[in-house]
Amino acid sequence: MRIAGTFAVFAGLVWPIQGAALAWAISGWVSGDMGRTGPAALIFVLGGVLRAGLNRRAGKWLFDAADQRITRERAALIGREARARTDAGSAEIAVLIVQKLPLLQPWITRYHVAMVRVAILPAVLLILAFWFSWVIGLIGTDR
Repeated sequence: MRIAGTFAVFAGLVWPIQGAALAWAISGWVSGDMGRTGPAALIFVLGGVLRAGLNRRAGKWLFDAADQRITRERAALIGREARARTDAGSAEIAVLIVQKLPLLQPWITRYHVAMVRVAILPAVLLILAFWFSWVIGLIGTDR
């Protein structure tokens, strides 16, 4: 899950590069230099392809990790319940195994990565904003 979180953060860091390419093209348009459009569009498209590839790879690792975790928890639960003497009926255990354990998948595949992204990307974007202008950095911290 750490590797997938790292890939998701790197995918988020492609946005500033795409934004810089777009800003570079627009500044060329303003100054009358239309020659920047092609390279900027290429950088933008390649950045999108890179982001999509990183997100796809991270998603694959996350779904694999979720499947492994659910399988491991299911086996542990079945093993524990087979040895334990409890008042819980087989239907209760089956509901837990079949319906409740798969609810771990959204946390592993979405929420964990979102927490990693939210912990890192805003700080990086704020540092980039302060790099260009302290005013932009202050406006970005206003919320």
